[in-house]
Amino acid sequence: PFPSLPALRKESPLVNLPAFLFTSQLKSIIFSTLTLALCLFGFMGNGTIIWLLGFHIKRNPFSTCILHLAVADLGVLINLALIATSLIQLPEKEHITLAMTPTLMYNMGQLLLTTISIDRCVAVHFPIWHRCHHPPSLSIFICVLLWLLSFVISVINVRLVFQGHGPLLRVLVHVLICYPLMAASTLTLLVKIRYKQHNRQRTKTLTVILLTLLFFLLFSLPGNLSTLITLGLMLCILWCMGVIGVVLSSSINPMLYFLVGKEKNSQSGLYRVKAALQVFQDVEDQRQEEQTQVQTPLGSL
Repeated sequence: PFPSLPALRKESPLVNLPAFLFTSQLKSIIFSTLTLALCLFGFMGNGTIIWLLGFHIKRNPFSTCILHLAVADLGVLINLALIATSLIQLPEKEHITLAMTPTLMYNMGQLLLTTISIDRCVAVHFPIWHRCHHPPSLSIFICVLLWLLSFVISVINVRLVFQGHGPLLRVLVHVLICYPLMAASTLTLLVKIRYKQHNRQRTKTLTVILLTLLFFLLFSLPGNLSTLITLGLMLCILWCMGVIGVVLSSSINPMLYFLVGKEKNSQSGLYRVKAALQVFQDVEDQRQEEQTQVQTPLGSL
């Protein structure tokens, strides 16, 4: 059987609710209010992305991954908002689902960002090969596979945590696999943007991806450090910074899309986001046209 919430707070780094948050109702209210306020922006931003890509913009393989990333980010924010609310109102009625679901969504977001970063690096360095070996249905298959993988990792991780082993699997997957791949991809994209010539739309797309990776690596650092530190005060500080970092990393992507679309003539923020999402579509279409132009002369030889 799973332990009660007090035992979970004391023993489980997965939820890792520091004791000082519950010794003072004022501290709980301040922390929860800040978390909920930040989550609100993420709700609106990711909800807008899901609404646009789900019902108003034709999706391509790349924007399909963006849609699933928005779903994962929204899931993280919803569950963190529920946890923040429980700090004030329902501290004794926490359910195991509230512990596992944020891990599932967060793992999915991390796996998706890793996949997107690798995909963009391959597309930049080997554009023709990438187009020839990237059928439209591949992105859907990869997203489904990543959801299943994230679910398996989350279930195993929760079981390990409740057995007293800590979030070992999550740390191994994130630190040893995802972070190195994302860091290498970030450096590669940075070099490409800095020293290579691209058309304007492609540069804007690569810039958005680069900023997304940089912000995620930055904001996720405190939360991962909190799993490696046992000192009470430092653990509390890092845990709080980690929660805020997760909220920010799950909320910032729509803002980046908004900034990409700000040069359009649209006055509405909604139209700016839509214009930015269409940049992804235009870049994919342009790459397809370029690849067709290359293949046509080859086929005539």
